[in-house]
Amino acid sequence: MKKAILLIILMTFLNSFSQCIDGDCDNGFGTYIYSDRSTYDRYEGQWKNRKMNGTGKLYFTNGWIYEGGIENDSIKGKGKLESNSFTKEGLFIEIHDDNIVFIALNGSNGLYIDKLNSITYVGNFINDKLNGEGEIRYESYTITGNFIDNKLEGRGVIKFINGDRFEGIFKNGKRNGYGVFTFAKGGELRGRWLNDEFIDGSDYDNPNAIDLILQGPGAYSIQVNFQGQLTIPMVLDTGADLVLLKRENFASLLAEGNIKEIITDDANFSDASGNTNKGIIYVISEITIGNYTISNIPCAVNPSVDQAPNLLGMSALRKLGDFIKIDFIKNQLIVD
Repeated sequence: MKKAILLIILMTFLNSFSQCIDGDCDNGFGTYIYSDRSTYDRYEGQWKNRKMNGTGKLYFTNGWIYEGGIENDSIKGKGKLESNSFTKEGLFIEIHDDNIVFIALNGSNGLYIDKLNSITYVGNFINDKLNGEGEIRYESYTITGNFIDNKLEGRGVIKFINGDRFEGIFKNGKRNGYGVFTFAKGGELRGRWLNDEFIDGSDYDNPNAIDLILQGPGAYSIQVNFQGQLTIPMVLDTGADLVLLKRENFASLLAEGNIKEIITDDANFSDASGNTNKGIIYVISEITIGNYTISNIPCAVNPSVDQAPNLLGMSALRKLGDFIKIDFIKNQLIVD
């Protein structure tokens, strides 16, 4: 008898904490507090036959908040699940596995925002992963196409924030097969890719590439135009600090007004041979190299013998771009 009384008291005690605190939790709209707090903390929403049915807002003990469709005490239907680390929105199902509740996106037009890694998934989901048509948005690029468990499979597109674009064949989330990489600054790279690496079939046609004239082993010259008037060939020389002009070319440019004020009349600079020279540094108003026009370029008269060539040194090359390279196959200077 005493045991029965104690059991009744215990059940009464528990029920005082696990109960409907507002509204109708049988068949209507009500708020229910869970005593064991093993999974849920509180539910506010529709009820039918003393079960969560319809739409409502469910608070988890771990801090998650779900708002949307619920069927027979399980999350099912269109809704939104929010936590500190993610946001999910779309069609949901509730999966129970070894006493673990898993709330998964299942269906089209889903949204999954990974707040910790700044990644957004949009599209068709199966068990919380993109399967079918979708899009993954990273901070610096977006990938679009057909996915299998969040990995591109088949034809897909990568769009980079700088305007570059790749379209081609993917396998297991990586570029595998034929693809075309289009550069925002102009030009394309076409051919076969293997595990995200370009392997062959290079067809790089950059309209902004600067044609080089091969003068001999390792020596190239470039046609340089001075303010739309004089065009002279200049030897590409990364070892020279300045643009160095032959005396006769310097005199012609000075007479035509292409040489501006003197920067200094007592300066040190290196020539192509690495020798340090002392002399006057001038400023070239403007030159055009290929599709690039640069201005205010420091220059000097080449102190070498009169037969020394005009040198296109670093004072001009630095103004072309942050990165330059030579395509030795096509004899072109590539600027980025």
